[in-house]
Amino acid sequence: MSKPTDKKEWIEPLIENIAIIKERELVVPFKIVGIKNDCFLIKISGLYAYVPFDRMPWKYPHAISWEVILLSLEEEVFFGKVFHIDRKPDKPEYFKIYVDASTTRLKEANLCQNKDYEGIVILKTAYGVFVDIGYHFYWKCGSFVGLLHRSKFPDPESFVSCELGQTVVVHYVGKNEKRLMFEKEGYVDLNAQYVGKTVQVKISRNIDGYPDFIAEDEYSVTMPVTKTIYGEQRNAVKKAMRKWQDGTTKKCKILNISKNGALIAQWMPNNDIVDYIGKTVQVKVSKNQNGKLDLLVDDKFTAKIPATKPIYGNKVYQVKGAMKSWKGGEIVDCKVFDVDVFSELLKLRWIDFVNVQDDYDNSM
Repeated sequence: MSKPTDKKEWIEPLIENIAIIKERELVVPFKIVGIKNDCFLIKISGLYAYVPFDRMPWKYPHAISWEVILLSLEEEVFFGKVFHIDRKPDKPEYFKIYVDASTTRLKEANLCQNKDYEGIVILKTAYGVFVDIGYHFYWKCGSFVGLLHRSKFPDPESFVSCELGQTVVVHYVGKNEKRLMFEKEGYVDLNAQYVGKTVQVKISRNIDGYPDFIAEDEYSVTMPVTKTIYGEQRNAVKKAMRKWQDGTTKKCKILNISKNGALIAQWMPNNDIVDYIGKTVQVKVSKNQNGKLDLLVDDKFTAKIPATKPIYGNKVYQVKGAMKSWKGGEIVDCKVFDVDVFSELLKLRWIDFVNVQDDYDNSM
């Protein structure tokens, strides 16, 4: 972990625990949470650590193969031993933990000829694609890479559209002296239809209040909110998704197909909202059942009018008083000074009071 600990009291006991794990050569579970140049970022015993690619339970000749299977690895549990802890005496707040997962005991898998398996395309060449059907066994049995020759595709177009990271169903026909051999015929390839495309996903709340996602009124959708997909915006996405209402739709990009056939999607926020910054808009005011104000712009975007002194100067108390007197039904003119693309929230200044602070206006 290369981030500063800010001297939090809970860090040192966790590091001491990791040191004991290393000294005793204990095998401990971990989950993969991200990827770096030549290693995975993992979470182990409450701390972040690294597993070099060459210390994973199986090997790939090309580092790109690890990147394309990352999404399928993030929910799985692996095991490893801590083999190095890097701490600098002059910078005790920085440390790095390295884990060796190469000795993980894998389950045995007996591949059956003339049987279908699900796999992930980890490499594409001019003559075909290499597919790892270790995915079929949730990686519990390690890696099984085979060649799906381009001649085995139903048509030339389906080979051209086949991409790295795609999940495919392959027919295992055996192996030659070099590798496993696959065929691919006679089934509907959801990847070719949806992966990489943008679709409308409908939200429905189940009886427990949790959201279910459906695309094309037919296909189940899963929307993992991970740092790999959303980066530093992950928490903002989680917060926004909790507010999604039953029956609404969201624009999403299909990243992959899960093992159970669900579409793995990434929410694509409405970036058109950014165009509102600097514009003057009319805001409809209404009161909800709790007596609080609801503000709506163009009948689709929620809004907020922060009543703060930096915006309204000495008239801030007048602004607050005027807003408290709103009963609902008012139409007020405002200027947009900021937006939140994830919550689709516009932040506004009430124009009637903007002129009290010309300097502030000029700085926006």
